[in-house]
Amino acid sequence: LKDNTRGFIDLDIGLAFYRNKDNVLALFIENKTGDFYKPRQAYGDLASVNMVIYDCIDFYHSKELNVFLRKIISERNIGNDND
Repeated sequence: LKDNTRGFIDLDIGLAFYRNKDNVLALFIENKTGDFYKPRQAYGDLASVNMVIYDCIDFYHSKELNVFLRKIISERNIGNDND
């Protein structure tokens, strides 16, 4: 979290930023982060260690995510103007 606290969000009861997993944001995140949980090497000291947090932080700060979020927010705002 931005205030350096830790939090837990229960996806199963709909307390996340996307409740329905079949949407454009969920698919984008799954496509970009789905391999984060795979070990980087097959043997050695780091074989069982998964540095997922670093990959998640890099993804969070990525220009690609920023552009994508701005695009879907813009599309949503345009859609709301017509409602």
